[in-house]
Amino acid sequence: MKRFALVAALAGTIVLAVHYRASGYAVEVHKDFYDHAYGDRHDGQAADLPAPSDLEAFRLFVYERATRHASFKARWPNPADFDTTAFKEFLALNPAQRVVGIDHVPADRPTDVRTVIREGSVDPDNDHRNQDRMFLHGDRVQLDPFGRAVPYDPRTVWFGGLTGTPSQFDAHGAMLREGKKGAGFWTALTKPHQFARPATVLGSAPEFSETYSSLAMIAKLWGGQGSEWLALEFSGNCMHGLEDLGNQIHCTLIGTPRFFIDAKLVQWKTKLKRLFKRSDRFELDPSFAPPQELSAQQVADAMALIKTGRSDEVDPQILYALGKEPRGVPSDTELGILIIGNHHRLLEDFVQDQYLAAREQMRAGDDAQISPEIRGVIERARRGDSAFEARCRKALADGGFSQLSAGETPFAQLLAEVMIEHSAPEAKPIYEAIRKISKKGLKKGETYDKKLGHDPLDFVTKREGKHVEQIWDYTGRAFARVTTVLRLWDETFQAETAGIAPGSPEALERIQTIVDRLVGERLAYLDEAQARRDAYLAEKQAEWEAEHGPASAATGLVDRVGGE
Repeated sequence: MKRFALVAALAGTIVLAVHYRASGYAVEVHKDFYDHAYGDRHDGQAADLPAPSDLEAFRLFVYERATRHASFKARWPNPADFDTTAFKEFLALNPAQRVVGIDHVPADRPTDVRTVIREGSVDPDNDHRNQDRMFLHGDRVQLDPFGRAVPYDPRTVWFGGLTGTPSQFDAHGAMLREGKKGAGFWTALTKPHQFARPATVLGSAPEFSETYSSLAMIAKLWGGQGSEWLALEFSGNCMHGLEDLGNQIHCTLIGTPRFFIDAKLVQWKTKLKRLFKRSDRFELDPSFAPPQELSAQQVADAMALIKTGRSDEVDPQILYALGKEPRGVPSDTELGILIIGNHHRLLEDFVQDQYLAAREQMRAGDDAQISPEIRGVIERARRGDSAFEARCRKALADGGFSQLSAGETPFAQLLAEVMIEHSAPEAKPIYEAIRKISKKGLKKGETYDKKLGHDPLDFVTKREGKHVEQIWDYTGRAFARVTTVLRLWDETFQAETAGIAPGSPEALERIQTIVDRLVGERLAYLDEAQARRDAYLAEKQAEWEAEHGPASAATGLVDRVGGE
């Protein structure tokens, strides 16, 4: 049975790591995709900035059309019920975060089309809209029987984490939609891109992109004050999801099993060294009591401190509720998390730092200093990928585009799923390439993190050679597919919305078609999230009773939900 122990450790998954980054590309790279895809097409055009009252008008416009669905109206019977908090829950966002385009408009940004879309393409990372999503009763976080915070949707911890940047990974990444998923040793070893625990499709980035694509179409056809700016902002949000899926390592749970073999070897060596030493395993003080309640504001305040490296200033009970209490000597799972997190960050920084430096050299007219590999990445991004485009067009046709009525086809989701088809199988080789050139310490439990002042080039053993060429080749493939999918998404978006006067009867009819589809998708998600949450809570209650006995269950879940 011990040979299966390594894979059993994958239950924690790589993305639970505090330092695991869940942004597909650096901010400036996300923005650059717009320029690679569209050049100066919108140079000089500007959009009117919406006022706060315009955001409210848009939200109520969506509400009015959504209430034609009885199930929607049952959740939010009156317009006052569908406030910004409810709208964000509807969109699977954290109600506690200020979200650009929903309850906030940056007043200091230029309003030219290029800037609005480019900034919109990074807002989902910058405003933390998908982070720290916990289940609330009013302003209180629900706790399980052990005193741990309950996620709004357990899927976010299956493919991410409860808090911080990892908690947005579910919304910003996704696995293959096709193929049999497995949670066992053989799948992890032979088909890591199909490994999932539980053995189900994980990640919701395609749905993320589709939601914003629908909002962009609604805003454009609405025609109210600030509608063009909203359409551009939501378009940028949609592009963010498509771009994230271009990054191969956003389409896998474990990448390569070699990382966890590294972790197991480190743990075995550590055990041998500590064979005759006293255990220094961390244990909670016997007098420690888990929290009885936790507010959303306490979570926000704690995360602000944690993200700035000030965890020691956070109440120990809150740290415990968030799963961030000290843990002592790391387990093999935690070592695996650390090792793969090291290589995730190193790969992204290795590529992005050199790409951005090359971009500045090109802008300065100093092309001679740029390596052929990086120049090739930029050229491929501008050129696109014709074979990938053909596959995308086939997926659109198979999904009903041009056969269904305008507004009925979830075209952004279809395009995102084709992106995953190409990205997911490439995650293993690009991870193995960065592992080949990383310094040994990163495979033994040392840490690489740019936030600590580390330079990625100091943590690699080679800057050229076969494995470095592989990294740039896979990066070039990804960049080419991203620009291709952005162009195709825009082409399809224009076809779905062109030739109709905003606010006209024809526009309102098409909006209703889009809203009908959006409501069906979002309410189905909310029901599924509740079912997963109910199962999660039942499992935690069973664990509590197994440890403490049924008689003590009354002090567990029921009282925590009731707040007693």
